[in-house]
Amino acid sequence: MVTTDRRQYRIIKTLGKGGFGTVYLAELIGEGGFSKTVALKVLNPDVAGIEEVAQRLRDEARVLGLVRHRAIVQVDGLVNLENRWTVVMEYVEGADLKHLVRAGPIPAGPALEMVAEVSNGLRAAFEQNGPDGRPLCMIHRDLKPSNLTITARGEVKILDFGTARANFASREAKTQSLAFGTIDYMAPERLDFEDGPAGDVYAVGAILAEMLSGEKVGRTSPRPERHQGVRDAALARLEQTGTQEDVIDFVRQLLAFEPEDRPAIHEVERKARELRIACGGPWLSDWASELVPAVMEGLGDSEPGDLSGMTLIEGSGSRPRPRPPEPAPDPGTQWVRREDEAPSLEGSPSRPPSGAARTSASQEPSRRRGFPVWIAAVVVVFLGVGAVGVGVFFGSRSVEPPTAPPAEPLPVAVPVEIPDSPEPTEDPVIEAPVEPVVAQPEVAPVEPKPASPRPRPRPATGTWSVSGDVAKVELVSGGRRYGPGKVPAGTYTIEATFGERGVVGAGSVELSAGQTVQVNCVAAFAKCSVR
Repeated sequence: MVTTDRRQYRIIKTLGKGGFGTVYLAELIGEGGFSKTVALKVLNPDVAGIEEVAQRLRDEARVLGLVRHRAIVQVDGLVNLENRWTVVMEYVEGADLKHLVRAGPIPAGPALEMVAEVSNGLRAAFEQNGPDGRPLCMIHRDLKPSNLTITARGEVKILDFGTARANFASREAKTQSLAFGTIDYMAPERLDFEDGPAGDVYAVGAILAEMLSGEKVGRTSPRPERHQGVRDAALARLEQTGTQEDVIDFVRQLLAFEPEDRPAIHEVERKARELRIACGGPWLSDWASELVPAVMEGLGDSEPGDLSGMTLIEGSGSRPRPRPPEPAPDPGTQWVRREDEAPSLEGSPSRPPSGAARTSASQEPSRRRGFPVWIAAVVVVFLGVGAVGVGVFFGSRSVEPPTAPPAEPLPVAVPVEIPDSPEPTEDPVIEAPVEPVVAQPEVAPVEPKPASPRPRPRPATGTWSVSGDVAKVELVSGGRRYGPGKVPAGTYTIEATFGERGVVGAGSVELSAGQTVQVNCVAAFAKCSVR
């Protein structure tokens, strides 16, 4: 058993999976036998390397760490597991509202209680002060039934703040209005790329209408006349179910076309509580205690995920990467550093690192540069026998002539760069070992050593990511398809999958070397734009 002072997480099963992250049920194991059931939101492997996605996940953890409210899921920390950023959250045991609505329309009393609780949580998130003392002004931007969980005790939890917008100093990702949210719950102005707290109010109205009738309001439009038709159809369905007139009028206000015509979020909470008392019927806690367990049992166990059954250690995968090996030198050549110089990663097979001397593999590093032997050979050719005579004359007065040639030819020193000096003004001379100098009628020319081939440059690449209400996006060029991440620079056709519409050509993008772009897709227009 591996012991560590860092917390461990035993992955039990998968709770849900989206395009960017997977939520797992896990057991947190700490020191002293401490154990706790938690939920882990882990980036999927295919997007873990996309920086913008990681930024948004980290922002979600940071902003939720600043808010404390019973209706907002609590965050216990942000950790790195298996080289993937992970948000550690409280585990909410319940059923999401999407599955509860499938069981049939919800009575007005419990539905209005849920609306009041959600509105109270949204108000708390908007008014909560950040570290700098200013309000966070946080808006969710993706409220929908699947992001609301109801427990058997009637507790309401707002989940998934991955597309939320808030004002806080440590925010990394640049939030944008374009295409964040789910189209069936997006206000008309959001389709015109306008964002604000009134967008969350509209989503609350769409959720309330769906709870009461059992059917979605559906996709609206930035055109007033078309939006009017969508809203009227939703209100007509409420009349058919026997919903009280004052509740229908409340839904009408929440689904108003103009943002300023909708009530503020604190007014939504107050009005919902007033109407709930007038409606009567079962209380939320009693209704949930009967329906939620039955729905949860019908869902059964989820399918195992890619991490199920594993035990991960907090901080795993975040260790420093090993230093890459130094490039291999040319055959017969080695790099020599000064003793007072720290190891460096500079240099390549064709260029020595700073402060390094290039020598023959058989030569001592301390050997000083001598007089080039080839010059002596040329002198001998021109002087001939006379040069030999001069050598004998001086040899008789100062030195003894050599009695025998050396057993092996001596290696010839190669000129080197002086450490910490500017670039040499002349090309270095490459020489080869030669025989000892003797008088000969001819000297064979020395073949220069072929230069080492330069490393082939890497292909230029750019990076792209995707956002918006789209099932799948690919860049297509030359018959090849590329998902989000690094791709070769060039011009691509954007192919997007928008639910029932299938795959459509949604635009084009020209990606330059080193460029990072974001492809934002809007299902309402079946188009994608590039930022």
